[in-house]
Amino acid sequence: MVHSPNLFGFGWLLLLASVLLIAKISGADTDAEERMELPHDSLLRDRLNELGIANWKELRKKTGLSTPRLLEARRGSLEKLTFSEVNRLASTLNWTPAELRSSLGFASTDDEQVKSLSTAISQLQQLSDRKTTEVSQLQQEREQLQQKLQQMESEKTATISQLQQEGPGTAIAIAATGNREAGDPGGVPARTGATALAVTATLL
Repeated sequence: MVHSPNLFGFGWLLLLASVLLIAKISGADTDAEERMELPHDSLLRDRLNELGIANWKELRKKTGLSTPRLLEARRGSLEKLTFSEVNRLASTLNWTPAELRSSLGFASTDDEQVKSLSTAISQLQQLSDRKTTEVSQLQQEREQLQQKLQQMESEKTATISQLQQEGPGTAIAIAATGNREAGDPGGVPARTGATALAVTATLL
């Protein structure tokens, strides 16, 4: 029991030494971070100077990012940060998230979506134009066929009307022509005569 206070004090002393050691290690890590040169440091330092931010430590305080998270950003690995972390970093640097991604070599997600939508709309428009052209061509062909059909109907009607006006004399002339072609001017062969009778009957 006599030595208990000494043990208690030694425990507190050991705890304090541990805290100081951790702080020293953290400070060493911070110094190493300051000296470390990463791919996008030059661009980011220029931005920090423009905004009056002294160093990475101050940037961490303003963004609330831990040392490992800020290191990822300095490497350009924004995909490893959360959406909120990217927004905080972009806001601190006075950039939009799209500008931050673009500055660090990333295509903006919004830009990619816009490009994809624009491409899809363009393809749909081309398809629509092609279909419209095909439909127009089909309509033109249909109109041409209708015109030809109407012309044929008109010619047929005109022919029938003309034959009806000429009357039986036309049938006799046809029969006579048939006789001459058959080589018998005086007689009417049975087939030719039958044809003439049929035409005459039709006209009558």
